[in-house]
Amino acid sequence: MRKLRESLGTFAVVLRNRDVRRLEAAWAASNVASWAYSVAIVVYTYDAGGAGLVGIAIAIKILPAAIAAPLLATLADRRSRGGVLIGAGLAQGFVTGLIALLIFAEAPVALVIALATVFTILTTALQPAVSSLLPQLCERPEELTAANVVNSAVESLSIFVGPAIGAFVIGFGGPEVLAAATTVGFVASALLAAAVREPQRGAGTAVEATAEDADESGASEAEAGMLADVAEGFSIVRSDRILRTIVGLMVAQTFVDGALGVLIPVAAFELLGSGDAGIGLLNAAVGVGALLGTAAAAGIVGRPLGPPFAIGMALWGAPLAAIAVLPYEAAALVLFGVIGLGNILIDVSGFTMLQRAAPEEATARVLGVLEAAMLTSVALGALVTPLLLTTMGTEATFLACGLFLPAMALIFWSRLRSIDAASATPTQALELLRPLALFSPLGPLAIEGLARKSSRVRVAAGEDVFHQGDAGDRFFVIAEGQVRVLVDGAEARVEGPGEHFGEIALLRDVARTATVQAIDDVELLCLEGADFVAAVSGDADALGAADSVVAARLEHMRPALGTF
Repeated sequence: MRKLRESLGTFAVVLRNRDVRRLEAAWAASNVASWAYSVAIVVYTYDAGGAGLVGIAIAIKILPAAIAAPLLATLADRRSRGGVLIGAGLAQGFVTGLIALLIFAEAPVALVIALATVFTILTTALQPAVSSLLPQLCERPEELTAANVVNSAVESLSIFVGPAIGAFVIGFGGPEVLAAATTVGFVASALLAAAVREPQRGAGTAVEATAEDADESGASEAEAGMLADVAEGFSIVRSDRILRTIVGLMVAQTFVDGALGVLIPVAAFELLGSGDAGIGLLNAAVGVGALLGTAAAAGIVGRPLGPPFAIGMALWGAPLAAIAVLPYEAAALVLFGVIGLGNILIDVSGFTMLQRAAPEEATARVLGVLEAAMLTSVALGALVTPLLLTTMGTEATFLACGLFLPAMALIFWSRLRSIDAASATPTQALELLRPLALFSPLGPLAIEGLARKSSRVRVAAGEDVFHQGDAGDRFFVIAEGQVRVLVDGAEARVEGPGEHFGEIALLRDVARTATVQAIDDVELLCLEGADFVAAVSGDADALGAADSVVAARLEHMRPALGTF
């Protein structure tokens, strides 16, 4: 209970952040509208051609979106992330309005599915933009996990509210009325996103580079740069073991999610006999379970994330297997609620691990790769499931799909535990780095990344840390003890715990012009020069803060000296 109270207190802090609150509201409006819209499309396609057409429609909608996802996600690294949310929301509202008109006019099914494909393509821009904007808005690393819990809670509420609205509206007006109603939600999402104050990203980012490319070399070079960014996103995921593992497991989960898109109407019509409204009710049950699971997700703030991810995988799949032996409406609603609980655990732990592991300047691109892989997996799951239903039968298909994820969780349990160990943030290092003026402009994830890259060095009393004239190779922060700074043999100053030295040589690329000597036994936190320079020079505000520190230091030294 104490941990839960602490976590809920963190959520309160997160929601007091004006911009996070507005971003979550925009995300909620978009999700509610999307889930209500999904009920309209599933009912429309099932009525038109049964489970086979549902699976084909899902695949037709998703495969082009999977191709487009990395490109649209790259926009969030190269352009305003809030602007992406605004544009996507308005475009989605326009498309759902057109779909409503086509259904009302009894247009060919192929035309409706084509517009639904455009809608799905637009949707792929949302998650990368939201997930890459959140770290910019959060003030401390632990707030990011809490913000992701709030984010998933919003999604979970949407999974409940959207289908519940869909089940109600479709009973009175049909899928065309429901599709038209969702337009309001998408426009509201765009307006809320417009109210978010997006922090400016530093110099040297893709945002500024894109503008320069467009001005100097025209649209063709900017387009080539965008494709290079997409390729870099795939390269980052491929070369990083943590990213590969998390992306792979989330793709496995979405394969079963694609199967679920086909299995829900099958369950509603064939197993439970609940008809059109049953489709909305089963989706709503997932949302209820996820809402109830928010408290469980709250408990993982500040804890290892691998085990909750594996547990979420097991909880996502096992209920599908159970439905095969418990084909009763009440049992199905409870079991679908358990799926919702598993879903929020996967989302919170999985996205947080990805946000921590991905380079800050390429977060949206990494999430775009994930989005593309997940969409492809959903499409494959939707295509394979009708074949399984035909060849294996309904009960056996539910069993096979349900047991897949628990098996994956068991196989990768030890690797998930090792990911936690590899990505754990040294708390003491973070406490030393966070207060430094040099790093104050950096986002929490950037400082957290530096803390993980840091090392510790002990220097005995009377020994030198480095000598005047040495090459500058590392940046130091004093954890314990005191040092004296000697310029040409004369003492310039004394530094103690929390103070730092060595930055000027790295930033000015010159030799040390002072000797640093331990007064007593000291423990130093060290950052390699390349890591330090990349962090500081990659952000305009951080570079400005570093220049101010350098100027202040040089005022106390001889004008001829360039560094120490």
